[in-house]
Amino acid sequence: MSPTTVNRICYNCSKSPVRACGRCRLDYYCGKMCQKSDWKRHRIFCRDAGESNVEEDQHAAEITEIDLDNEEGMSGPRTHKEWKADLLKRVQQRGVRRLAPVYCELDPRWSVQLLAAAAPLVEELEVWNARPEHWLMLASTPRLLRLEVNFLYPTMTELLSGKGQLLRALPRATPGRLVWLRVCLPKAQFLDLVKLHAVTLRELQIFVGTDGKPSPDPRDKELAFRWPWYCGASELSDLIQSCELKCLRRLVLRRPVRPVMSLSGEFTHHPNECLKQMEALRSALPDTKQVLCGTCDNVQWKCFQFTIFGMF
Repeated sequence: MSPTTVNRICYNCSKSPVRACGRCRLDYYCGKMCQKSDWKRHRIFCRDAGESNVEEDQHAAEITEIDLDNEEGMSGPRTHKEWKADLLKRVQQRGVRRLAPVYCELDPRWSVQLLAAAAPLVEELEVWNARPEHWLMLASTPRLLRLEVNFLYPTMTELLSGKGQLLRALPRATPGRLVWLRVCLPKAQFLDLVKLHAVTLRELQIFVGTDGKPSPDPRDKELAFRWPWYCGASELSDLIQSCELKCLRRLVLRRPVRPVMSLSGEFTHHPNECLKQMEALRSALPDTKQVLCGTCDNVQWKCFQFTIFGMF
């Protein structure tokens, strides 16, 4: 195991201090006995088993982070061509560990090339408004640990109304290493993505509303009563239970209000209905230590500055 790590607890017995697994550094244990006791579960995603540190370094991406939240990264296909070509070449040659945010609809061809180049080595990824070709790419990221996939309101409404491009089911691949996932997706795609990573997920954050009366002035009165902006307690608990999240330790329900994330729509949030959701989910997930509402419990956003290299 690696050197002692502070502010962590043993996955097996919840004691501290702990050391990370020397192979994958995803789980933490207080000693060899607890590590051996948990090996049957842990071995599923301890993908680097048997590889030496030298071999791991050879397969590691050289570029630590690429931030696309800038003028060039948020431009259309006719602009910043030289900058995009140079960035694509760098990723193809060196790989990247953290890539965010990728706005797929702005320059679809370039963004799918970028995702394809990053896929073998990327560990943290944030994707917005994925088209079918981008969506299928999410199943080809064997080293991915943290993922965020969201749709803006116009794209979401197109998908739900059947006017948008059909997103096919993700291929059932060998379980990867994904431990953290945040999503704002149509129900079918939500279930597809979560079930694909069900055996490894530790934290799941979902953009989803509660039962009750929607906001006074919804953008679309019909869609205001549909997933993800509106969802009853029993429906949500049944959906989550069907995913069979055996390793989940933290579930956070996000109900963004203006001005935060309002671009994804107005999410219904009634405190009493929220409590019903929490009770139903805690009953459905007895082994999950934390089931929280991002609004009521004031859960910090914790985006990509909280990474596998620090606390999350």
